[in-house]
Amino acid sequence: GGYADAEYRADDEFGTFKGNRDGYTLGVGFEKQLGRRVSARFEYNYSNFGALYETFGPGVNAKAELSRHALGLGINFRF
Repeated sequence: GGYADAEYRADDEFGTFKGNRDGYTLGVGFEKQLGRRVSARFEYNYSNFGALYETFGPGVNAKAELSRHALGLGINFRF
């Protein structure tokens, strides 16, 4: 786990909204030895950047939850 930073951008009929958000990330991973010098890995990371609230006028509000799920797969070669 640790610190995460993200840049976001949203376009709709009201205009373009963009910015940076700070948040946190949590992850888990697994690595399996396939041979003497080769291994395979799997990694999952979840990042959360909180909620973004916008007001467009009386009674017109919007809320967006900013988060990300990421999967990673890889093969490692040791020399």
